[in-house]
Amino acid sequence: MELKIFRTRRASKSIGEVPGTLHLDPEAPPPVVRVMAYGPENCQEQEITDVASLRGLLHKSPVTWVNVDGLGDAETITAIGETFALHPLALEDVGQRSSAAEGRAIRRGPLHRDADGLAE
Repeated sequence: MELKIFRTRRASKSIGEVPGTLHLDPEAPPPVVRVMAYGPENCQEQEITDVASLRGLLHKSPVTWVNVDGLGDAETITAIGETFALHPLALEDVGQRSSAAEGRAIRRGPLHRDADGLAE
């Protein structure tokens, strides 16, 4: 006997909108972006206020870790998604506080950009 698991989905607040539309909690705190770039010879940690400066940090070290606390600014979250070529549906999941999205993030593990490009 085959076991089938059915998950129910809550109705979206954005019925009729284009998939991948980013909806963030208007009461969420503004994003604080911290970057740690490291390799065998160095380790650099800093907080950035301009997401455009993130691109310049990506190729200075073999590994770049980006931590974002707070989802209160869609423009910042979208810019980070573009920097790492994240799919719009993945960004949409970031804005939704569902356990399914959190489960996907946990199973996938951290995402980083190494010296050769994007890696997991």
